[in-house]
Amino acid sequence: MTKAILGIVVAIIVIFAVVLIYESYQVSTTVDVTAVDISIVYDGTTSGYLGPTSQSQSGFSSTTNSGVVDTITFTSSASFFTHEITSITLDSSSISYGFTITQITPTLPTSFSPGSTVSISVTIDMPSSAYTGILGLVVTTD
Repeated sequence: MTKAILGIVVAIIVIFAVVLIYESYQVSTTVDVTAVDISIVYDGTTSGYLGPTSQSQSGFSSTTNSGVVDTITFTSSASFFTHEITSITLDSSSISYGFTITQITPTLPTSFSPGSTVSISVTIDMPSSAYTGILGLVVTTD
């Protein structure tokens, strides 16, 4: 009888340990962003001061469930007016794959004067499963 109880206790401890190890173990897999495609939406009366509406930057590699900071730099070709970047979002395809934006620095909206350069750091959380492809950002400005 005592051996049976001891056997049950040992079995429960082993099962509990296996469950704890399984829950704490996270498999990291690769997220290969081959390019960052940037779509610029000009909401104001003028456009083109940040370049073409479709731009591309080089990609990066990371692991699932991690965060990456991507810095985007724009130079204004405006001659007279101060403009601002009002939002940066993921395109619908990137959202469906599980990417999320967790931080944007400086906070938006951010203004920039004619001829100036603005750099914006976007912290992006990677999806929970492997991915190879393009990450799409939408930058709205006026």
